[in-house]
Amino acid sequence: MMGEETLLKELLALFIEQTRLDIEGLFELLEQKDFIQISHVCHALKGAASNIGANKLNAICFKLELASGSTDISNCLELMQELNDEYVAFKSAIEHELK
Repeated sequence: MMGEETLLKELLALFIEQTRLDIEGLFELLEQKDFIQISHVCHALKGAASNIGANKLNAICFKLELASGSTDISNCLELMQELNDEYVAFKSAIEHELK
């Protein structure tokens, strides 16, 4: 059982770090107005969130992936802020549980 718990902790730590990097990248991509890359990053992040059980992150990524197709900067920015806020909440909850 300890091996599984260690693996889970490692997977969650990797997810948290990669998600932080992805969100930072999304803000940069929005500044560049690169909606195609925003869509690709959101699609990948949506899958990772689904695999880890982060359902709210998954749902926001889905909305952002769709919004990037419309190239609506204000909607994308709003959704990216929502994504960041949910990431912070998810990270906090995971860190609390792992202590």
